[in-house]
Amino acid sequence: MKKNSAKPFLKKTTKIDNDYPIYIQLISNNAAFIFSTGLYVPEEAWDINQGEVINDFPGSWMLNAKLGIVTFISRTHLTEKETFKHEDMEKLRGEITETLKIIDHPIDVYNFYAAKEEIKSV
Repeated sequence: MKKNSAKPFLKKTTKIDNDYPIYIQLISNNAAFIFSTGLYVPEEAWDINQGEVINDFPGSWMLNAKLGIVTFISRTHLTEKETFKHEDMEKLRGEITETLKIIDHPIDVYNFYAAKEEIKSV
């Protein structure tokens, strides 16, 4: 049975200007992969239980929205493949990098999900 997951975490071994990088751990058929999302937050802004930025941290909405998009893209890549391999990481990272370049405002987040048909009309 195929088991896939994508879970964000704060990597505390690397620090840039008091901020730590947010990584994603991918699990595909018991094989683990990790990569940086390119997003950084201070340790006190990270909710370890929820795997996201705490709500009262400045800019948390947009950081969590970007993190949600990274997770969405990662899970999509995992489900598209019978077996996810190291070779698939380059394509995944490229899509994430290009997508995050155009996500600057809440409307960009909406447009991303609308294009993926993840927003259902009411």
